[in-house]
Amino acid sequence: MIAQYETQLRYRKVDENGDMVFGSTGDSGFLESADAIAQVLKTRLAACEDEWWEEDPGALPWYTDILGSMVTQGRVEEIDLMVIDRIMDTVGVNSVSNIESGVEGRHYHFTCTVQTVYGDVPVEVEV
Repeated sequence: MIAQYETQLRYRKVDENGDMVFGSTGDSGFLESADAIAQVLKTRLAACEDEWWEEDPGALPWYTDILGSMVTQGRVEEIDLMVIDRIMDTVGVNSVSNIESGVEGRHYHFTCTVQTVYGDVPVEVEV
């Protein structure tokens, strides 16, 4: 069963530095629908465990447990599953496809297509 939403998701924009856009931007300071869910996913995947005083129970331990040591191929698959779980735990997400990932040294990259209630959204993670 696919969820049906009567209203569109609305999410505050962030600038190139990752800071929220405030001020006299009016409605132009917000994203809606597929663009909004893409920003939600980007924000959720960038969150690090113990980074914020109001703990996010799904935040990934990027620097403490994931990239803190040399990563083997088996570990890459484990990391992929953590990222996919984080994505799937996002309201409005139906499925994930076209997954590609890998590690070079201590740099992890992950790309996929996320099927949402608003359409397909490309997702890219670089840590």
